[in-house]
Amino acid sequence: MTVQERNNFMGFYVSKDNNQIRLRISYQSHEIISQDIAEFQNMPEKEQLSSFLNKIINNFCNEAESTVYAKKQKIYDKYLKWLKGLENAEKTALQLTEKEIRDRFEKVKEKYSQPPRAKGQNLKLIMTKPTIEMLENSQEKDLYEDKISDYLAALIQEYTALSREERERIFFKDLFKTINLCIKHGHQAEINGSYLLKPYKITTNGFLPYYYVVGYARRKNKLTAPWKLMSFRLQRIRSATEKEDDEYKFTKEQETELKELFKKPAKIAYLSKKEEETIVKLTEKGYNDCYKKILSGRPVCTDKKKLPDSEKPFVYELAFNCSNMQAYQYFIRFGMEVEVISPEHLRNGFKNLHENAVKYYK
Repeated sequence: MTVQERNNFMGFYVSKDNNQIRLRISYQSHEIISQDIAEFQNMPEKEQLSSFLNKIINNFCNEAESTVYAKKQKIYDKYLKWLKGLENAEKTALQLTEKEIRDRFEKVKEKYSQPPRAKGQNLKLIMTKPTIEMLENSQEKDLYEDKISDYLAALIQEYTALSREERERIFFKDLFKTINLCIKHGHQAEINGSYLLKPYKITTNGFLPYYYVVGYARRKNKLTAPWKLMSFRLQRIRSATEKEDDEYKFTKEQETELKELFKKPAKIAYLSKKEEETIVKLTEKGYNDCYKKILSGRPVCTDKKKLPDSEKPFVYELAFNCSNMQAYQYFIRFGMEVEVISPEHLRNGFKNLHENAVKYYK
């Protein structure tokens, strides 16, 4: 008999006539929720908050620290294994389990309780059927004294305490599952109804806090076209379907290209962009920043030469083989410590940007 069977529990009570609940989260948590809604979710503004929170609650509840009691069986099994062969092992294991459950819940209350009225943001959540069913089947009722708002506020605030990458993984849980199943089974994925993809890995590019699906792809309506190394930003994938009849394996050339790519992860975000040679001049400070401070997103240098004193304040000229977008996003952070020499359209882009900025200060 399991611990759950020993403890006949009932879930939270949810009125059949009212699917709305009010709860309060910290101002910081509210700000993070607002940012994630703007970035992750494309829905009419009136529907955004409840839609987003319902998805987070259902995707996160099973793994959350705030879901304490559901982990009781696992904790009990741990103690029972440690005490195996001792007298009264089951009783002692149960006592230790209850103590650990109480200790865990006290930590959850300390970290994620609803803040006082003056220090938090009130929310109205319209609960969906899956959220209501989750609550009615939850084992957390007694710990939270049947206060649904306390439990949901803890879940939401725990979510906002995670890193941006972890929050994206939770929101796009279904996409992660589909792509990882394709990788595991060696099946192609259909992306956004337009592309066929041989997925290799879901990863960040090492400096931007976004997930990308990397692999070889081609358009669905161009089946004779060669497979091209591409990346799809996860939050821009509207749909992904596992094509169970379309198996794939990478060629040796593709495996080599993938291994080389992951030696230069900054390129992952720009695989669909055309690469060309970019030449810049850097001041002493700019050069030091390039190699000691501003490392995120730096393209790979293909050539470097020291400039004569007549070129001061610029001391080095560097060449990079990268997309215009990568060069722009990287060197825009250098301000007056860089001069873009070529390509001409990139140079003109920097020139126009700075000229327009000067107008604001005249």
